[in-house]
Amino acid sequence: MIINADYNPPDRPKDFAIDYLTFDDLQKSYDKTLQSSVISYDPTLQAIVFVFLPSKSGNSVAIWRRKLVVPNNARLRFQTELDVALAGLKEPRSYMVYVDEYGDYPLAF
Repeated sequence: MIINADYNPPDRPKDFAIDYLTFDDLQKSYDKTLQSSVISYDPTLQAIVFVFLPSKSGNSVAIWRRKLVVPNNARLRFQTELDVALAGLKEPRSYMVYVDEYGDYPLAF
């Protein structure tokens, strides 16, 4: 979950804007911390929330990350759904982390 700390939806001015991004979307950021965080956690045990705050110029952004523990009762209640979701994931080592771009070729490790 990605939360923009500087934007409130017009129809809900007291709420923050929340987005859910795929790993492919995160790769396009070339941010190692974002990508590494996502591939190195177990979604049945934790949820990761990123909060970002763009600078006034728009040239940079501050990002905070918080890992939240998934309560046992929630994990047990949604075990079937979790199993289906986990079956669609690749092994963590098979995900590429793009950290920079040189010409048309991203550098990955």
